[in-house]
Amino acid sequence: VERALQAGVCHMMFPANALDEIGPMKRLVALFPGKVSMAMGLHPTELTDNPEAALDIIEREIEENPGLYHAVGEIGIDLRNASARCVPSTGNAALRCATICR
Repeated sequence: VERALQAGVCHMMFPANALDEIGPMKRLVALFPGKVSMAMGLHPTELTDNPEAALDIIEREIEENPGLYHAVGEIGIDLRNASARCVPSTGNAALRCATICR
């Protein structure tokens, strides 16, 4: 982030793509106020057999931190990761992420 700012980048947005990224991303925002924003999402490769539990955490995180997240949702196909599994509920998870912000 520091190198990007020194190179003239004035603002960056970083996505939290997994639950274990939320804490480090919040620390990054605190270290660079006004220069870094957060997006919240859940990458399809992070979905478990019960994605509702993770989506509950994401929803609570967004509700408890108004104004922290500037974008929500995750839709992606990991073409670089041949071991990525195709999870049928991915579309439902993306839809729920989108409705969280309404």
